[in-house]
Amino acid sequence: MGEFATLTLRTDLAMRPLLFTGLLLVLASGAAAAAVNPDIPAEVIGGASPEAREGAFAHHPQSRNVEARAVARCKVNAAAAVSDCQIVVDTPTNSGLGPVLLEVAPQYRVKPAIHAGQPADGQVLIEMDTYRFEKPADWLRKPTASDLLAVYPVEALREGLAGRALISCLASTQGVLFDCYVQRESPPGVGFGSAAIALTPQFLMKPAMREGKPVVSAVRIPINWEKSAPGSDGGFGARKTVLPTLVWLAAPAYADVTAAYPVKARATKTAGRATLYCSFVSDGRLTNCDVIAEEPRGMGFAAAARKLAPLFRAPTELGDGKGLKGASVQLPFTFDSDMLAPGRAAVGKPQWKGLPVFEDVQTAFAHTPKNVGTVRVMLSCVVQQGGYVSDCKPDSEAPSGRGFGAAAVALAAKFRLSTWSNDGLPVVGGAVRIPIRYESDEPQPEPPAKP
Repeated sequence: MGEFATLTLRTDLAMRPLLFTGLLLVLASGAAAAAVNPDIPAEVIGGASPEAREGAFAHHPQSRNVEARAVARCKVNAAAAVSDCQIVVDTPTNSGLGPVLLEVAPQYRVKPAIHAGQPADGQVLIEMDTYRFEKPADWLRKPTASDLLAVYPVEALREGLAGRALISCLASTQGVLFDCYVQRESPPGVGFGSAAIALTPQFLMKPAMREGKPVVSAVRIPINWEKSAPGSDGGFGARKTVLPTLVWLAAPAYADVTAAYPVKARATKTAGRATLYCSFVSDGRLTNCDVIAEEPRGMGFAAAARKLAPLFRAPTELGDGKGLKGASVQLPFTFDSDMLAPGRAAVGKPQWKGLPVFEDVQTAFAHTPKNVGTVRVMLSCVVQQGGYVSDCKPDSEAPSGRGFGAAAVALAAKFRLSTWSNDGLPVVGGAVRIPIRYESDEPQPEPPAKP
């Protein structure tokens, strides 16, 4: 995994940005609360030995040649012993790397959490990836001090609190970050981890390379916010910033992005990216969009992004009870040259925003055979506006011929997905495969796996 020099913000309020003011809408940081709220969270300081890794891959040979990432949440006691690990990320779905990580995770070296000056029980996220590259990803554009200050958690800024966060992401073949989560933040619960995630649309990178071609790689990025004078918020905190992966009621479809591809870039089959900083109006549409990143310049990608911005419409309520008033979003756009090739596509990876509940599963599978063990169905669907899916068909079902495929299709109406990916690619109009596993002889079925 690539690791980068720490991005540090010194909050010199004489350097006030004119564009970015923002309270981050606090989202889940990706780590559950520990038994006590530690002053210093637990931290991984060393991995398992090569011999242990090789032994785990020998026990799970199907995962040996995959390129994947797995993350486990584990308990860490005051004596630094790791136990009770559970997989929370396994990308791509069912890659097989998760069982390998579960086998070796107890051998990772970890510093325990500190509470009241003493080691304490806590939790830690342990990650393993198998992405291969010859040249790691590198910076193309780092966030500026103004960018970091724009997402400084408001209460922390007003109280003069310093903070830090370490985020882990995947860097796409276009050099855009996606599937980011917070590995750790300090102090916990203040919002620095979420602030770091909110910055990721502005990170532009040169992708990792293997055999002369760009490849996906995992990167870790530490970010520091240094202490400021208490009470001097400098006018910041007027806005909250939402992440672009919300369920947009309307968003550009794949055909819209393809049609907006800049003429000059289309002629040379040039790929590009742009990031806009936009405000919301009361009906959920975007206004006052400013360009905060464009690469390469002069090819028309920023203008294309602005052309697509009016196609977005957000729900008027975001779940915090305050609506959209005063909110903003940093919206990434990726223009992949694969969009220009007949028969090829470049669509974003959706995220789950709504899943069937137990009663939905019971209803859908009510008339299927019982006590046949594990049922597996792979659905192929098309993502529609609002994040719903349509035209679902079972690609495979086991056991076959027993009605489980039709039951899974009936369940598809309960799925809901994000409609714009966090690496700036369209989701609407793209095909998605949804794996479903159902235990016919158990009262509680497992939820569907990630698409």
